[in-house]
Amino acid sequence: LLCFLLAAVPALAKTGTLLVAFGTSMESARPAIDGIAQVYEQRNDGPVVLAFTSDIIRAKLAREGKPVLSVNAGMNELARQGVTDLRIQSLHIAPAEEYSQLERMVVKNITKNPGIFKTVKVGYPLLVSEKDLQDVVKTVLASLPADRKPGDAVVLMGHGNDRGPGDLIMAAAAAAFHKADPHVWLATVEGANSFDNVLPQLKASGASRVFLQPFMIVAGDHANNDLAGPEEDSWASLIKAEGMTPVANLKGLGQLKGIQEIFLSHTDNAVVDLANTKKPDQDMNGGGGAPFLKGCLPLQTPGGPLPRRPSLSNPRSPDFRVGARSFPSKKKGEPARFTRETTSRPRPAPTGSDTDKAPTSKEASGGNAEGTPSRTPHPPPTQQHRKEFQ
Repeated sequence: LLCFLLAAVPALAKTGTLLVAFGTSMESARPAIDGIAQVYEQRNDGPVVLAFTSDIIRAKLAREGKPVLSVNAGMNELARQGVTDLRIQSLHIAPAEEYSQLERMVVKNITKNPGIFKTVKVGYPLLVSEKDLQDVVKTVLASLPADRKPGDAVVLMGHGNDRGPGDLIMAAAAAAFHKADPHVWLATVEGANSFDNVLPQLKASGASRVFLQPFMIVAGDHANNDLAGPEEDSWASLIKAEGMTPVANLKGLGQLKGIQEIFLSHTDNAVVDLANTKKPDQDMNGGGGAPFLKGCLPLQTPGGPLPRRPSLSNPRSPDFRVGARSFPSKKKGEPARFTRETTSRPRPAPTGSDTDKAPTSKEASGGNAEGTPSRTPHPPPTQQHRKEFQ
């Protein structure tokens, strides 16, 4: 009976998924988020709960009688349903401000409720790797209207952010789209890659018709107003003022099958467990790693694979250093291939006055002026020591 109970313990674990998006209050934009949720529900892998990070959107939906949970409430709901292995999937475009906020919310809940979840793994947002970017470019270009003719331009509207790494990721995406199709531009509402920079290039291309499509998970307020709205400062109005014809194709990224598959892969390949931060993360040098990294060659140096990264979560770890990086030391009988890089400077050579000074009786006997034992003084650096620091 005991053996039977022990064998049944793993079966008691229950998996659940929390999908987290910024949110939208527009009913016409919900198919993008609901479509992603349906894909997860069709897997029959435990309960699926949706959460929005925007307090304003949640409050508006609550007033309309359409409440959506917060991240904290969503985690509590899945815990109430008996979930022990929690998977949280970010539905953001890039690991920028909103994604960082999501991680903080998750850690705060775990800290307040220790032991509720055995594991809590967070899947990365849409764009975190070169493969993600190429897959996204391919999927979006395939989603463009079938009546697009050669010479017709396309402008994609991303949200962007001038705080955090999101701006750089959107710049990389804009370059990738334009490289794949010279008549496709990506601009952002916020950040450095604004539409003001794209409009002159668009006019110089000679395009007479411009398709407008959001590069956002949902085709919400920005897509309907800032991109294709009738206001004089909308992108559609600015394009029309330059003599070109804007054509809106308001379809959120969440509606595209290829985008949904990327999110699924990020959920399946999540390895960072926020509920067990003392466990070492897997790496690429023989330590496992995410399944989508399998088959990659380990990073190499002339002396072999790079050493495992230092454990920044354990200051007592022997490889924890501040201002220094440790490389493989030389083997006995072999010349040193690496030296340790450090921020400290070599001790200067003693001056003549220092070497001529005679030690006192207490210093000669191993004591200082107060008569207490003193540490063994460092010998002056030799020429060989100076070479190693150079």
